[in-house]
Amino acid sequence: MLGFVMSERGEEVLQTYKELYFKLQQDVKALKLKRHKLDAEQVSMLDFIEGKKKIAQFNINNKIITLSKGDSIRGFEHILLGHYCDACSGWLRPREILNLGRILRDGRPLTSFELNERTNTGYEKTINDDRLRAIVNKDGLIERVLSYFSDRGIRLEMGNLS
Repeated sequence: MLGFVMSERGEEVLQTYKELYFKLQQDVKALKLKRHKLDAEQVSMLDFIEGKKKIAQFNINNKIITLSKGDSIRGFEHILLGHYCDACSGWLRPREILNLGRILRDGRPLTSFELNERTNTGYEKTINDDRLRAIVNKDGLIERVLSYFSDRGIRLEMGNLS
Protein backbone atom coordinates (compact mmCIF):
# COMPACT_ATOMS: atom_id res chain seq x y z
CA MET A 1 0.00 0.00 0.00
CA LEU A 2 1.33 3.40 -0.99
CA GLY A 3 1.30 6.12 1.62
CA PHE A 4 0.99 9.85 1.10
CA VAL A 5 3.08 12.20 3.18
CA MET A 6 2.09 15.84 2.99
CA SER A 7 5.00 18.25 3.03
CA GLU A 8 5.28 20.87 5.74
CA ARG A 9 4.50 23.52 3.12
CA GLY A 10 1.41 21.57 2.03
CA GLU A 11 0.17 21.35 5.61
CA GLU A 12 0.74 25.08 6.05
CA VAL A 13 -1.25 25.88 2.88
CA LEU A 14 -4.06 23.56 3.98
CA GLN A 15 -4.18 25.21 7.42
CA THR A 16 -4.27 28.68 5.85
CA TYR A 17 -7.09 27.57 3.52
CA LYS A 18 -9.08 26.20 6.47
CA GLU A 19 -8.62 29.48 8.38
CA LEU A 20 -9.71 31.57 5.38
CA TYR A 21 -12.66 29.25 4.73
CA PHE A 22 -13.78 29.62 8.36
CA LYS A 23 -13.31 33.41 8.14
CA LEU A 24 -15.43 33.54 4.96
CA GLN A 25 -18.16 31.47 6.61
CA GLN A 26 -18.22 33.89 9.56
CA ASP A 27 -18.11 36.96 7.29
CA VAL A 28 -21.00 35.64 5.18
CA LYS A 29 -22.99 34.82 8.32
CA ALA A 30 -22.42 38.43 9.47
CA LEU A 31 -24.13 39.65 6.28
CA LYS A 32 -27.41 38.27 7.73
CA LEU A 33 -28.65 37.19 4.33
CA LYS A 34 -32.27 36.28 3.76
CA ARG A 35 -32.14 33.10 1.67
CA HIS A 36 -35.52 33.79 0.04
CA LYS A 37 -34.14 37.05 -1.42
CA LEU A 38 -31.12 35.40 -3.07
CA ASP A 39 -31.02 34.34 -6.72
CA ALA A 40 -30.21 30.75 -7.75
CA GLU A 41 -26.49 31.46 -8.22
CA GLN A 42 -26.20 33.09 -4.79
CA VAL A 43 -28.01 30.19 -3.12
CA SER A 44 -25.64 27.75 -4.82
CA MET A 45 -22.62 29.74 -3.59
CA LEU A 46 -24.09 30.09 -0.09
CA ASP A 47 -24.69 26.33 0.13
CA PHE A 48 -21.12 25.74 -1.05
CA ILE A 49 -19.64 28.23 1.44
CA GLU A 50 -21.70 26.76 4.28
CA GLY A 51 -20.44 23.28 3.39
CA LYS A 52 -23.89 21.96 2.42
CA LYS A 53 -22.71 21.14 -1.12
CA LYS A 54 -19.36 19.98 -2.51
CA ILE A 55 -19.66 22.21 -5.60
CA ALA A 56 -21.37 25.44 -6.54
CA GLN A 57 -23.16 25.08 -9.83
CA PHE A 58 -24.23 27.93 -12.09
CA ASN A 59 -26.58 27.59 -15.06
CA ILE A 60 -25.41 30.41 -17.30
CA ASN A 61 -26.83 30.79 -20.81
CA ASN A 62 -27.64 27.06 -21.02
CA LYS A 63 -24.13 26.12 -19.82
CA ILE A 64 -23.30 24.56 -16.49
CA ILE A 65 -20.26 26.14 -14.85
CA THR A 66 -19.02 24.63 -11.59
CA LEU A 67 -16.81 25.74 -8.75
CA SER A 68 -15.18 23.05 -6.64
CA LYS A 69 -12.64 23.14 -3.82
CA GLY A 70 -9.81 22.64 -6.28
CA ASP A 71 -6.30 23.28 -5.01
CA SER A 72 -3.85 26.14 -4.50
CA ILE A 73 -3.61 26.65 -8.29
CA ARG A 74 -7.29 26.57 -9.32
CA GLY A 75 -10.77 26.56 -7.85
CA PHE A 76 -12.10 27.76 -4.51
CA GLU A 77 -8.95 26.99 -2.54
CA HIS A 78 -6.95 29.12 -4.98
CA ILE A 79 -9.51 31.95 -4.77
CA LEU A 80 -9.35 32.05 -0.97
CA LEU A 81 -5.57 31.63 -0.71
CA GLY A 82 -4.81 34.16 -3.43
CA HIS A 83 -7.61 36.68 -3.23
CA TYR A 84 -9.38 36.62 0.15
CA CYS A 85 -7.17 38.83 2.29
CA ASP A 86 -6.65 42.57 2.45
CA ALA A 87 -2.98 42.30 1.53
CA CYS A 88 -3.64 40.00 -1.44
CA SER A 89 -3.40 41.12 -5.00
CA GLY A 90 -6.89 41.07 -6.49
CA TRP A 91 -8.63 40.77 -3.09
CA LEU A 92 -12.32 40.01 -2.85
CA ARG A 93 -14.99 40.89 -0.31
CA PRO A 94 -17.39 38.23 1.08
CA ARG A 95 -20.37 39.58 -0.87
CA GLU A 96 -18.34 39.55 -4.09
CA ILE A 97 -17.48 35.88 -3.54
CA LEU A 98 -21.16 35.18 -2.95
CA ASN A 99 -21.95 37.00 -6.24
CA LEU A 100 -19.57 34.99 -8.44
CA GLY A 101 -22.54 33.65 -10.43
CA ARG A 102 -23.62 37.18 -11.33
CA ILE A 103 -20.20 37.91 -12.79
CA LEU A 104 -20.45 34.73 -14.87
CA ARG A 105 -24.00 35.59 -15.96
CA ASP A 106 -23.77 39.36 -16.49
CA GLY A 107 -20.06 39.91 -17.09
CA ARG A 108 -18.53 40.93 -20.38
CA PRO A 109 -16.70 38.01 -22.04
CA LEU A 110 -12.94 38.58 -22.09
CA THR A 111 -10.96 38.20 -25.28
CA SER A 112 -8.16 35.65 -25.59
CA PHE A 113 -5.74 38.61 -25.69
CA GLU A 114 -7.01 39.82 -22.29
CA LEU A 115 -6.69 36.30 -20.90
CA ASN A 116 -3.24 35.49 -22.33
CA GLU A 117 -4.61 31.97 -22.68
CA ARG A 118 -6.52 30.39 -25.55
CA THR A 119 -8.11 27.50 -23.65
CA ASN A 120 -9.73 29.59 -20.90
CA THR A 121 -12.65 31.96 -21.05
CA GLY A 122 -13.29 34.82 -18.71
CA TYR A 123 -15.93 37.27 -17.64
CA GLU A 124 -15.50 40.77 -16.29
CA LYS A 125 -17.90 43.16 -14.61
CA THR A 126 -17.14 46.58 -13.17
CA ILE A 127 -18.92 47.45 -9.94
CA ASN A 128 -18.17 50.74 -8.14
CA ASP A 129 -14.92 51.24 -10.09
CA ASP A 130 -13.68 47.74 -9.17
CA ARG A 131 -13.28 45.22 -11.98
CA LEU A 132 -14.19 41.67 -11.01
CA ARG A 133 -12.95 38.84 -13.23
CA ALA A 134 -13.84 35.16 -13.28
CA ILE A 135 -11.66 32.76 -15.28
CA VAL A 136 -13.24 29.52 -16.51
CA ASN A 137 -11.69 26.45 -18.14
CA LYS A 138 -13.62 24.12 -20.39
CA ASP A 139 -12.55 20.50 -20.09
CA GLY A 140 -14.70 18.51 -22.47
CA LEU A 141 -18.30 19.21 -21.53
CA ILE A 142 -17.42 20.54 -18.09
CA GLU A 143 -16.67 24.20 -17.42
CA ARG A 144 -14.93 24.96 -14.13
CA VAL A 145 -14.07 28.21 -12.39
CA LEU A 146 -10.28 28.44 -12.11
CA SER A 147 -9.96 31.85 -10.52
CA TYR A 148 -11.92 34.89 -9.45
CA PHE A 149 -10.39 38.21 -8.43
CA SER A 150 -10.72 41.98 -8.48
CA ASP A 151 -8.33 44.60 -9.76
CA ARG A 152 -7.83 45.87 -6.19
CA GLY A 153 -4.23 45.62 -5.14
CA ILE A 154 -3.24 45.23 -8.78
CA ARG A 155 -4.25 48.88 -9.39
CA LEU A 156 -2.38 49.91 -6.25
CA GLU A 157 0.79 48.07 -7.33
CA MET A 158 0.71 49.58 -10.83
CA GLY A 159 -0.52 53.04 -9.83
CA ASN A 160 -2.91 55.12 -11.86
CA LEU A 161 -2.07 54.53 -15.52
CA SER A 162 -4.54 57.05 -16.92
